[in-house]
Amino acid sequence: TLTASGALTVSGTITTSGGTFLAGNPGRSAGAVALTGSSVTLAAVTAAGTSATAGGQSGGQGGALLVDATAGTITVGGNLTTTGGNGNGAGTGGNAGNITLNDAVVLTGNRVLSAVGGTGGTAGSGGNLQLLGTVDGNVAATRTLTLTAGTGDVTVAGTVGASFSLSALTITGNDLSLASLGGASAGISGATLVTAATAGGDTGSIQLT
Repeated sequence: TLTASGALTVSGTITTSGGTFLAGNPGRSAGAVALTGSSVTLAAVTAAGTSATAGGQSGGQGGALLVDATAGTITVGGNLTTTGGNGNGAGTGGNAGNITLNDAVVLTGNRVLSAVGGTGGTAGSGGNLQLLGTVDGNVAATRTLTLTAGTGDVTVAGTVGASFSLSALTITGNDLSLASLGGASAGISGATLVTAATAGGDTGSIQLT
């Protein structure tokens, strides 16, 4: 957890892996990451559970990621990954952690947010992806965004391409809730692919809010 009263900048990659473990044991879970500042600039974050390697054991859980800019924007300078570790043989895959970006987001490059459960005898659950503000590139029509939640849900509560358009948008998850994809604003200059996947008995859905 990092909390600043002013702007918070994390220029290096954050990794909270489950660490090393004895062969034949379950995979270890990753730690959660929480970043708070008046504005937040971050590079890549990986909070992935480790995979089991023997004995039919389960994979570790992915760690949750929460980023909160109390008075400004969240500048994303790397990929954000909270995937679960793979189970060994019949072992269960680890669940992914949720990713929550509480405020307006600016992308400085092509970015992937991934919260997919690990594979195994039974796959782990995907994490929920929540982008609760607008989403823009820092340069118009040059940045792509890929949101992959597996069996988790995806919420994009603000306009995508509110001020500076994205060049492409791809979203995959179970239940998807999307606000304006551009509307009267800059929007998305290229391909947009939104796919709702069924998760067990939960039929996937797309809701445009």
